[in-house]
Amino acid sequence: MAAGAERGDNKVVAENERLHDEVDRLAGENDRLAGEVDRLAGENVELRSEVDSFARKIASLEKRVGKSSQNSSLPPSSDLFGRPKRPEIPNRATRRAMGRKPGKQPGAEGTHLAQIDDPDEATGISSGQNPRYRV
Repeated sequence: MAAGAERGDNKVVAENERLHDEVDRLAGENDRLAGEVDRLAGENVELRSEVDSFARKIASLEKRVGKSSQNSSLPPSSDLFGRPKRPEIPNRATRRAMGRKPGKQPGAEGTHLAQIDDPDEATGISSGQNPRYRV
Protein backbone atom coordinates (compact mmCIF):
# COMPACT_ATOMS: atom_id res chain seq x y z
CA MET A 1 0.00 0.00 0.00
CA ALA A 2 2.88 2.30 0.62
CA ALA A 3 4.03 1.85 -2.95
CA GLY A 4 0.56 2.78 -4.28
CA ALA A 5 0.46 5.90 -2.15
CA GLU A 6 3.90 6.86 -3.32
CA ARG A 7 2.83 6.49 -6.96
CA GLY A 8 -0.20 8.68 -6.30
CA ASP A 9 2.04 11.27 -4.60
CA ASN A 10 4.34 11.31 -7.65
CA LYS A 11 1.34 11.97 -9.89
CA VAL A 12 0.23 14.83 -7.67
CA VAL A 13 3.74 16.31 -7.61
CA ALA A 14 4.03 16.03 -11.40
CA GLU A 15 0.60 17.63 -11.87
CA ASN A 16 1.57 20.38 -9.40
CA GLU A 17 4.77 21.13 -11.35
CA ARG A 18 2.87 21.16 -14.62
CA LEU A 19 0.34 23.58 -13.20
CA HIS A 20 3.12 25.84 -11.83
CA ASP A 21 4.73 25.88 -15.29
CA GLU A 22 1.35 26.72 -16.84
CA VAL A 23 0.83 29.54 -14.30
CA ASP A 24 4.31 30.94 -15.09
CA ARG A 25 3.58 30.77 -18.83
CA LEU A 26 0.21 32.48 -18.41
CA ALA A 27 1.74 35.17 -16.16
CA GLY A 28 4.30 35.96 -18.89
CA GLU A 29 1.58 36.07 -21.52
CA ASN A 30 -0.49 38.31 -19.22
CA ASP A 31 2.43 40.73 -18.86
CA ARG A 32 2.93 40.77 -22.63
CA LEU A 33 -0.76 41.43 -23.23
CA ALA A 34 -0.83 44.17 -20.57
CA GLY A 35 2.03 45.91 -22.42
CA GLU A 36 0.14 45.54 -25.70
CA VAL A 37 -2.99 47.04 -24.11
CA ASP A 38 -0.96 50.03 -22.85
CA ARG A 39 0.58 50.54 -26.30
CA LEU A 40 -2.82 50.35 -27.99
CA ALA A 41 -4.35 52.75 -25.45
CA GLY A 42 -1.63 55.31 -26.26
CA GLU A 43 -2.16 54.80 -29.99
CA ASN A 44 -5.92 55.20 -29.45
CA VAL A 45 -5.37 58.58 -27.74
CA GLU A 46 -3.19 59.76 -30.64
CA LEU A 47 -5.73 58.62 -33.24
CA ARG A 48 -8.62 60.27 -31.41
CA SER A 49 -6.65 63.51 -31.35
CA GLU A 50 -6.02 63.18 -35.09
CA VAL A 51 -9.72 62.47 -35.76
CA ASP A 52 -10.70 65.57 -33.75
CA SER A 53 -8.25 67.65 -35.77
CA PHE A 54 -9.68 66.36 -39.05
CA ALA A 55 -13.23 66.95 -37.83
CA ARG A 56 -12.40 70.60 -37.07
CA LYS A 57 -10.75 70.98 -40.48
CA ILE A 58 -13.76 69.44 -42.26
CA ALA A 59 -16.15 71.72 -40.36
CA SER A 60 -14.06 74.74 -41.36
CA LEU A 61 -14.01 73.69 -45.02
CA GLU A 62 -17.75 72.98 -45.05
CA LYS A 63 -18.34 76.43 -43.60
CA ARG A 64 -16.19 78.01 -46.34
CA VAL A 65 -17.91 76.04 -49.10
CA GLY A 66 -21.30 77.09 -47.71
CA LYS A 67 -20.46 80.78 -48.15
CA SER A 68 -21.29 82.51 -51.39
CA SER A 69 -21.94 86.04 -52.57
CA GLN A 70 -25.63 85.41 -51.85
CA ASN A 71 -25.29 84.75 -48.11
CA SER A 72 -22.14 86.64 -47.11
CA SER A 73 -20.13 89.73 -47.93
CA LEU A 74 -17.95 87.86 -50.44
CA PRO A 75 -17.76 89.21 -54.00
CA PRO A 76 -19.44 87.17 -56.77
CA SER A 77 -16.06 86.35 -58.28
CA SER A 78 -15.24 84.24 -55.22
CA ASP A 79 -18.21 81.90 -55.75
CA LEU A 80 -16.80 78.41 -56.24
CA PHE A 81 -19.99 76.64 -57.25
CA GLY A 82 -23.24 77.55 -58.94
CA ARG A 83 -22.77 79.50 -62.12
CA PRO A 84 -20.76 77.61 -64.73
CA LYS A 85 -17.64 79.29 -66.01
CA ARG A 86 -17.92 80.91 -69.44
CA PRO A 87 -15.96 79.12 -72.13
CA GLU A 88 -12.81 80.87 -73.13
CA ILE A 89 -13.21 82.94 -76.30
CA PRO A 90 -10.48 82.03 -78.77
CA ASN A 91 -8.20 84.85 -79.84
CA ARG A 92 -7.63 85.88 -83.43
CA ALA A 93 -4.66 83.56 -83.98
CA THR A 94 -6.64 80.58 -82.69
CA ARG A 95 -9.63 81.44 -84.90
CA ARG A 96 -7.38 81.71 -87.95
CA ALA A 97 -5.74 78.40 -87.10
CA MET A 98 -9.22 76.86 -86.99
CA GLY A 99 -9.91 78.36 -90.45
CA ARG A 100 -12.49 80.89 -89.26
CA LYS A 101 -12.54 84.50 -90.39
CA PRO A 102 -13.95 87.40 -88.36
CA GLY A 103 -17.62 88.21 -88.81
CA LYS A 104 -20.56 86.09 -89.85
CA GLN A 105 -19.59 82.48 -90.46
CA PRO A 106 -20.78 80.50 -93.45
CA GLY A 107 -24.04 78.72 -92.71
CA ALA A 108 -25.05 81.11 -89.92
CA GLU A 109 -28.35 82.93 -90.35
CA GLY A 110 -27.74 86.60 -91.14
CA THR A 111 -29.79 89.65 -90.16
CA HIS A 112 -29.86 93.09 -91.73
CA LEU A 113 -32.04 96.15 -92.18
CA ALA A 114 -33.42 95.75 -95.67
CA GLN A 115 -33.92 98.76 -97.95
CA ILE A 116 -37.44 99.38 -99.15
CA ASP A 117 -38.66 101.16 -102.31
CA ASP A 118 -41.18 103.43 -100.53
CA PRO A 119 -39.71 104.74 -97.23
CA ASP A 120 -41.92 106.65 -94.76
CA GLU A 121 -39.41 109.46 -94.42
CA ALA A 122 -36.25 110.44 -96.25
CA THR A 123 -33.63 112.78 -94.80
CA GLY A 124 -30.81 114.15 -96.84
CA ILE A 125 -27.58 115.43 -95.25
CA SER A 126 -24.98 117.25 -97.24
CA SER A 127 -21.35 117.16 -96.25
CA GLY A 128 -21.49 120.86 -95.29
CA GLN A 129 -24.08 120.30 -92.57
CA ASN A 130 -22.21 117.57 -90.72
CA PRO A 131 -19.24 118.87 -88.69
CA ARG A 132 -17.31 115.67 -89.34
CA TYR A 133 -17.31 116.17 -93.08
CA ARG A 134 -16.45 119.87 -93.32
CA VAL A 135 -13.78 120.62 -95.80
